Amino acid sequence: MWHDTRLDGVLPVLDDAQPYDVTDNDSLSDAVDWIRQYAGSVGRLSRLDIVCHGLTRYGEDDEQQASTDVGGYGLAMTGDNINLGNVYILGRLNGLVDTIVIYACAASRNSAVYSPGLIGNGRELMYQIVQQTGAYVLASDYEQTCYYEPYIHNKHWNGNLNGFDTDGGVTPWGLHDWMLV
Repeated sequence: MWHDTRLDGVLPVLDDAQPYDVTDNDSLSDAVDWIRQYAGSVGRLSRLDIVCHGLTRYGEDDEQQASTDVGGYGLAMTGDNINLGNVYILGRLNGLVDTIVIYACAASRNSAVYSPGLIGNGRELMYQIVQQTGAYVLASDYEQTCYYEPYIHNKHWNGNLNGFDTDGGVTPWGLHDWMLV
């Protein structure tokens, strides 16, 4: 489990998961190299959970009929974040991860669809993560609720939980199919 500590709380201790905390002082390149080294030492990762904030911009959300923060601008992971400009760095994990589950607000949201004039494209970012890593990716297009006692967990997903595969397909998932714990 890869956790950016700007999202408060501690990760649960699970038998099959190696927690890895990063801060906004860490570089994306160094963090990906650590994950690559760890994945190589165990053969490969069946699942990599990315636990962080989603990046937003303030704008008009036509779906909610309100001015609000609109997601789809990337992931607040390390000081570099993960966005369309640097997602290629995740290519170092190609062939080492089967599934990536992204626990972040509106990670797969296409902001331009919801708010004309905004250019956030979370759906394209998810496709690029798939293309770079070769992994199946699960992410939601809506704000998420995290609970912090006794550790970070989500009781349910909000919005649409979608799976992105290497063939470019998108599969809607039931909102309770993939929990952090």
